[in-house]
Amino acid sequence: MPISRLRRQCMHSVIRLIKINTRLLLLAIFGTLLILLRYMWRTPQRLESVLPGEAYIYKWTHGQIYYKVAGQLTAPPVVLLHAPEIAASAYEMRYLMQSLSRQYRVYALDLLGFGLSDHPRIHYSAETYVTLYQDFLKIVIGQPATLLASGLSCNYALAVATRASDLCQRLILLSPAALLAARRWPGWLARFIQRPLPGLLLYACLTPRIILRRVLEWQHKPTRLRITEEEIQQAFAAAHQSGAEHAALAFLSGELSLDVVDSLETLRQPMLIICGTRSLHAQALPANLVALGPQMHVTFIPDAGLRIQEEQPAKVLAAVEDWLQDKMPASVDDPPEPQTAVPEEQNNEPAVAPTLSSEEPHAKPGVITEPTAQEEQPAEAGPARPQEVKAYCVKCRQQQAVVNPQRVTLKNGRAALQGTCTICGTRLFRFVAS
Repeated sequence: MPISRLRRQCMHSVIRLIKINTRLLLLAIFGTLLILLRYMWRTPQRLESVLPGEAYIYKWTHGQIYYKVAGQLTAPPVVLLHAPEIAASAYEMRYLMQSLSRQYRVYALDLLGFGLSDHPRIHYSAETYVTLYQDFLKIVIGQPATLLASGLSCNYALAVATRASDLCQRLILLSPAALLAARRWPGWLARFIQRPLPGLLLYACLTPRIILRRVLEWQHKPTRLRITEEEIQQAFAAAHQSGAEHAALAFLSGELSLDVVDSLETLRQPMLIICGTRSLHAQALPANLVALGPQMHVTFIPDAGLRIQEEQPAKVLAAVEDWLQDKMPASVDDPPEPQTAVPEEQNNEPAVAPTLSSEEPHAKPGVITEPTAQEEQPAEAGPARPQEVKAYCVKCRQQQAVVNPQRVTLKNGRAALQGTCTICGTRLFRFVAS
């Protein structure tokens, strides 16, 4: 074959390839413009709150915060904090607010950048919402309250409890999976998402109804709960508010992540953790979370995923109401002491370990109690024998003997015994009398 003919064929192939790529590029640009125009045409959408109670506006530093209040004015306050994510709002707390308002003064707010609150174009970060929670509790509530949070808001609620303990009386965390691992994108990708045009394009691609259905199904993983048309419409309207992309893109880029595991040792408030058995297991709980001992209670709800307040609302309400009605310390600054003094030589007797239970629909969560006087009395006669120290092992899921128990002092000043499980070697903690 002549060289000139071979060259002509190569040139034709290159030209044909360039034409194909050019057409694909033009088609992609045209499709991008259609997606952006479609998003801009459908924004904003009409959005109404279906939560019970009266609507109010809190004028915060960065914008107006929409919230609803239900319940008697003199009842103990409970604040519902929804997770920040795509198409998020206080709508996810709809099954809890009505029932809780019968005994409590319940507040449910849309976070800045979500729902019916303002959507300013600012730099959204975890500190934005921690500060919002603190200011809302200080100015609107005006007294210590119980914080009931879900998703990433569990981290923010823990930060508030450790930084401003006078504002938080108790903590209830629903599916706190964000406590275990902070999701971070590579730096270059996070910066790319935060750019105006690429970020808006990504958000526009994620917010059509057919995509939002997949997003809601992912949020309910792994149960794959059937998504209703009402839920899709509510998510569509929440996602198509003017400026709704700013906070959502900050969530996607990892800017809203907050690591609070190291601050758990300074936590003094009672805490209830409710998890679905399909989303979190006892083995996944960090050691310093288990070390909180009697002030922590963990309840596992069978056949539930991440959105337990929407998948199993009756079981969540039963666990929350029973736990709130239990006798808890009136002040987080004065934790109860054992009723019977422990002799100095028996100071190594550990306190009761946290209860990890799997709740049925009407089962009452286990109540952590102090040792009785009869249990604390020393033997009247006979030589003193070393007592076997036991603690609850989250891996074995039962009481196990502690190997080589050592007395330690945590950052919050509380005394504890630290050792390892005699079966699996997991690190164990038990609080003891100071």
